[in-house]
Amino acid sequence: VKNGTLEIKGDCYPAYPFNFFKKPLKWIDSYFLIKTDAELILKINYLNTTSSKSIYNMLDKLETYMKTGKEIKISWFYEAEEGMYEEGQRILSKFQIPYKFIEVKRII
Repeated sequence: VKNGTLEIKGDCYPAYPFNFFKKPLKWIDSYFLIKTDAELILKINYLNTTSSKSIYNMLDKLETYMKTGKEIKISWFYEAEEGMYEEGQRILSKFQIPYKFIEVKRII
């Protein structure tokens, strides 16, 4: 978390993803008490099913804030051969939040 940007990066398969995502969800609530815009950057190589649900929960929360006038944008970085572009399309198509996909050679 830095300057209104929340970044999730790497392989996402924590043993307890709902616990892992508690901190970013709390940050979102605290942040929007005083700020009006934020960016979510996703640089994910792998996302298991339970983590995918946690991402849905985070996007749902962001969409709720967006509907109250907050400005939200999402940048989804992906490696072409990893299948995360398709995963990102599947997830983000469920929400009204503005997003863009950015292909990169490698996510570190």
